[in-house]
Amino acid sequence: MVGESKKADFFLAADDFPVEEFPILRYDGSDFLLAVTPKMDGLVRLGGETYTVAELLRAKKAAPDPHIDGAYVLALPPDARLYITFGGGVTMVLRFVPPPRKVVVPFLENVDYQFLNLFLLLLFLHVGLFITAENYPYDTDLLADDLFKQPNRFAKFILKPPEPVKNERLEKLLADLNKDPGEAAERHKGEEGKMGRRNAKEADARSAPKAIDINDKELLANTGVFKMLKEGGSAGLSTIFGKGGLGGDLKGALGGLTGSKVGDAHGFGGLGLKGTGTGGGGLSETTIGVGGIGTKGRGGGLGGYGTGVGGLGKKSDTDIQISSGTPVVMGSLDKELIRRVIRSHHAQIRYCYERELQRKPGLYGKITAKFVIAATGKVTTAKVQATTMNNRAVESCLISRIKTWQFPKPKGGGIVIVTYPFVFKQAG
Repeated sequence: MVGESKKADFFLAADDFPVEEFPILRYDGSDFLLAVTPKMDGLVRLGGETYTVAELLRAKKAAPDPHIDGAYVLALPPDARLYITFGGGVTMVLRFVPPPRKVVVPFLENVDYQFLNLFLLLLFLHVGLFITAENYPYDTDLLADDLFKQPNRFAKFILKPPEPVKNERLEKLLADLNKDPGEAAERHKGEEGKMGRRNAKEADARSAPKAIDINDKELLANTGVFKMLKEGGSAGLSTIFGKGGLGGDLKGALGGLTGSKVGDAHGFGGLGLKGTGTGGGGLSETTIGVGGIGTKGRGGGLGGYGTGVGGLGKKSDTDIQISSGTPVVMGSLDKELIRRVIRSHHAQIRYCYERELQRKPGLYGKITAKFVIAATGKVTTAKVQATTMNNRAVESCLISRIKTWQFPKPKGGGIVIVTYPFVFKQAG
């Protein structure tokens, strides 16, 4: 494209061209077309023959241009060569040449080294960050969740109630209670004995023990404690606890308990504890039975076992010993101040141990805790350094309590590292 237009490839005066934008060479989809005007000069070589522009126009080898008035177009064969002069001495040389082969550029010459360097740098940074995160020595105790380490939490719903603990002593008592008492002992053959005088007139009288004259020194010396001390044996005890007693015959006092007044009684009213009979009322003559003995009122009955159950005793508290060894302190904080703070939280330490002791009786051991006190007095980190108890619940509970303690601020700032041993033992 030549002419005075801004779109022209070559800027030339428009006097030699019919339009401002003159397409001296264009492609119509099948052929390359050369556009010329009568004002142009030059040589055109076609098929081995050379023509001037004027000769081409006279030979009518160039046809009028259908798009531009005053211009002619010539289809160029592949072997054509052109030397066209126009615009006051401008010469254009044109010819067909085969397309050059594609130049194969080595791979390394196509590499963008700036992009490659940036990519490798970012790759190394990411790999280094990943390796550092994987090998960072973090404290696992700080990431522990105390909620999932408490054995006293609700774990599962038990539909079947637990079997009761067997009490052999109680089962034996209940078995003895349910035993068949058997037949009552047979009473001795013969008439039941009767107490009282035979010639007594008043049958509705109750008996009474014979009174002791307290002024009778001889009688008192041979009675009760005085007689026991006098003889130095056990005879005096039989006087006190025997059937006679201090007031006469105790068995006699049982006779006629229901009488309307005190007096002599005879016959069945005396309840048959002592009298002229053989002390029976039964049918057997070979044994003396114990059935039918009335000890209160007039009725008799069979022996049996009591139905009460003995108690298990009251609950007693068990003393617990929590002591501490010699602490190791690295920093500007006095050991006694540290002990004072730990002793003030003795109840928390005791709770951690007592709670697990109820589940595992006989639990004991030593837990050495290591914790760091910051410049503000707060505990920043705490962990178990050593343990002989080997109980996760007590250890995690103790560490969680230590993290909440407030200590005095260290002198001059800085941190304090404390290694403190706790000894847990059940007293007794």
